[in-house]
Amino acid sequence: MRVTRSRADIPIYSIDDLKKDPNKIFEVAHEEKSGAYIFDHDEIRGVVLSLEQYENIIEERNRLQKGCP
Repeated sequence: MRVTRSRADIPIYSIDDLKKDPNKIFEVAHEEKSGAYIFDHDEIRGVVLSLEQYENIIEERNRLQKGCP
């Protein structure tokens, strides 16, 4: 599994890496608090986040939609 980094210092993995060891990518996303980009043939296909990161995003979105500080 080869890890490269984006300009924003976010780890980058291939679809093959995700298929081979998804738990490793979840761990990296959690440890680095950045998520990880998943590429397929030089095109970004998605982002992997830990459960905690995803839930935080949803909570923040809900808070903003309600107009709460």
